[in-house]
Amino acid sequence: TGPLLAFSTVPKDIVEIRAHGAWATFSGMPEGLLESVLAVDDPDRFFKQPFREHRWDGKVRFYRPDKFYAGLVQKVITALHAQGYQVVTFGLTSKPALDLSKLTPDILHGRVLRTHQLEAITALLKTRRGVIHAPTASGKTAIGAAIAKILFEQRAVQTLVVVPKKGLMYQWKDDLDNFYRGALSVGMFGDSERVDGEIIFCSAGTLAAFRPRLHK
Repeated sequence: TGPLLAFSTVPKDIVEIRAHGAWATFSGMPEGLLESVLAVDDPDRFFKQPFREHRWDGKVRFYRPDKFYAGLVQKVITALHAQGYQVVTFGLTSKPALDLSKLTPDILHGRVLRTHQLEAITALLKTRRGVIHAPTASGKTAIGAAIAKILFEQRAVQTLVVVPKKGLMYQWKDDLDNFYRGALSVGMFGDSERVDGEIIFCSAGTLAAFRPRLHK
């Protein structure tokens, strides 16, 4: 038999990106681009032994060899366009942009959002997916409450909040009840509670136990 020849159907200057749930796969991606765009320095690297022992370069990578997080598609597309590549996407749905003028410091009852909170909320609402990394007492509960409020009011999107412990589930629910004052209903699923709402709280243990029934 003769040699096996493989041919790419995608021209070198075109990159295809396909969204599959939380991940995006690709073809034609230039070597090194994801590393330059989706690898960032861990701010705590100096305190971690592998970095101090030169066994780790201190970077957090938001991609794998064959895929990256779908919430970062636009960031990758922007970098590709800057290098002169054309991009073809599949599986991405476009929706009207959210009206962020509704995001005011007093969007929550009894709480005035600070600048860093408004910046985090704005950044997350401008993309499909994301992670907010913030220290203790930085107001993550208020950030989540404001995001859920805007998503429901403008897109009728319900929010599921999964917490690691039952105590946090009750704490968050009490906080959001105070923030919303009846404007949005807050429900719970777990610890013998079954209350629906625009925002629903659930413990990780309850969700894990319930998951097999979702696939029947």
